[in-house]
Amino acid sequence: MQLSTQLRTLLALFMLLSMPVGAMDIRLGWTPYAGSMAWPYASQAGLLEKWDEKYGVMTHVKACDDYMSCIQQFNTGILNAIAVTNVDALGQIAALGVDATIILIGSGSNGNDGIVLKEGKRVEDLRGKVIHLPMGTVSHFMLMCALTHHDMDENDVVMVNNPSSVVPAFDAWDVNAVVAWQPDLGEILATGKGNLVFDSSEIPGEIVDVLVVRTEDLRKSSNMGKALTAIWYEVMGHLKNDDPKVLDIMAAKSGLSLEDFKKQMQATTFYYTPDAALKEARSRGFKKVMSKVTQFWSMQKKRYQSQSRQAVGILFPDGATLGNRHNIKLRINSRFMKLAKENEL
Repeated sequence: MQLSTQLRTLLALFMLLSMPVGAMDIRLGWTPYAGSMAWPYASQAGLLEKWDEKYGVMTHVKACDDYMSCIQQFNTGILNAIAVTNVDALGQIAALGVDATIILIGSGSNGNDGIVLKEGKRVEDLRGKVIHLPMGTVSHFMLMCALTHHDMDENDVVMVNNPSSVVPAFDAWDVNAVVAWQPDLGEILATGKGNLVFDSSEIPGEIVDVLVVRTEDLRKSSNMGKALTAIWYEVMGHLKNDDPKVLDIMAAKSGLSLEDFKKQMQATTFYYTPDAALKEARSRGFKKVMSKVTQFWSMQKKRYQSQSRQAVGILFPDGATLGNRHNIKLRINSRFMKLAKENEL
């Protein structure tokens, strides 16, 4: 049942007045993508107020202008929670010195990230081509996976950093290919001017959508993790029940038609239950994926002699570490998923 705008406003005001002084302020950022749309849906459906009241927190969900600006706001503390990929959680957040904790494994890209080439139909046809992409992000990681799988490397292509949308760049005469994620990927393919030569369905389980919070804030109040986890799994329950209103709202919030949004959902592998997410977080496979991501970032740091990124470590739920164990900056905390599994939220 959807709440009217006036009723939701009154509830939010009541919650604000009834919150104890010093209640944790949760500032969560998202950008349009199937794996992130649970958050704006939860806001519109009144789920934030429900769980805020139980845990004594105040959750604010903010739409960012673009993915990279969302990460920058997290790194500077404007946001303290963010929907991001595992690749960028390490390289764009932790490696820049921000101590961050993954509290939710939400979904995986199974075709929502891809490489589009104007002339050619195979990855091998990228050889010598000019490719626009946001370098040092999940797109860069996927491109490297594609090249490696076809016995190529960065020296076989010409990469141009494009940190904003690659959609306008694709029309330029001197751009041969782009690497993009949805919804930009769909917009580019809809022009009919290029061919999809590789997508994330060819590297299943490697691009994972996670919820990351600032570790310092989580330490101040574990209720932050409890509230966000409870909200997430309530939305997952709505999705599993196939309520058409859920997808209607998500599509509208993402700026897509319902048909296009459904296509994006089909290319997204959701961990609908805490049991499934918990198994992934604790799996040997996830450690292997994060090892591959760590190797990618280590290679980029050496190749470009980056002084801005630190040699950091990852702490897994079982206490195992990866990378620099003396400088842990990314933590995978399965506690809240476990609480959800045991119906203790």
